[in-house]
Amino acid sequence: GRGDPPYDADDSGACFLTANREGNSDVDGGSTILTSPRLDASDEGAMISYYRWYSNTLGAAYDDVFIVEISDNDGDDWTVLETIGPEGDEVDGGWFEKSFFIADVPGAMNTEAFRIRFIASDLGGPSTVEAGVDGVALTVLDCDGQSTGDIDGDGDVDSADLLALLAAWGFCGQCPEDIDGDGLVDAADLIMLLAHWT
Repeated sequence: GRGDPPYDADDSGACFLTANREGNSDVDGGSTILTSPRLDASDEGAMISYYRWYSNTLGAAYDDVFIVEISDNDGDDWTVLETIGPEGDEVDGGWFEKSFFIADVPGAMNTEAFRIRFIASDLGGPSTVEAGVDGVALTVLDCDGQSTGDIDGDGDVDSADLLALLAAWGFCGQCPEDIDGDGLVDAADLIMLLAHWT
């Protein structure tokens, strides 16, 4: 279609889109906002991850942006997490997976009143703006005396664990390579493993 994804990112068969119909279904003359429910991100190891799709290269190309924001006070105030566009490598479609430890985001705090929102806008010239969001997950890196990422159980997080994680990339049901337990071996698990590299 006209900048919209032909498939979802995590193979679940569903994702959030600016519109999901044939023809002229992009954002026009304003903004479309997708806001999460209230989430508990009070643990200092809380990490937000998601896949995003953005296309602004048709019509008045490179005229608009896609903004991802987070709030630590239930939406009273927002902090920009990402601004995609108006130009760059990630504005012509394609799913991109992103992960952020909330404690590492300047201006954000770990609270029980966390929200994330995605804002796709067509505020400039008559461009075709399409956006998608998939696989949003809030996970917690929990170090309870064990080394997270020690897949082979030898007491070290090393290249053997990395190779095992890469070999299991994709969907898995309760496999040790799925460090965050979301049923998918992906970049979030890789980040956790690398954070505990010995």
